[in-house]
Amino acid sequence: MKAILEFNLPEESVEWGIHKDAEKMYSVIWEMDQYLRSIYKNGVDDINQDAAYTIREHLNYLLSQEGIIL
Repeated sequence: MKAILEFNLPEESVEWGIHKDAEKMYSVIWEMDQYLRSIYKNGVDDINQDAAYTIREHLNYLLSQEGIIL
């Protein structure tokens, strides 16, 4: 199966940039999710574990609203 995305450049350059960088954005979000998980599991001196848990839960809620599951 193949999927082909077409963009009318330069008019759709913003949309093209979003799609072009989607894999990198996904990777950054996943890394942030794992960082927050590490904080609330293992603790970090200067970061509140409950806050890290709450932020991670909200991040995952927002992603799930868009159909994105890490």
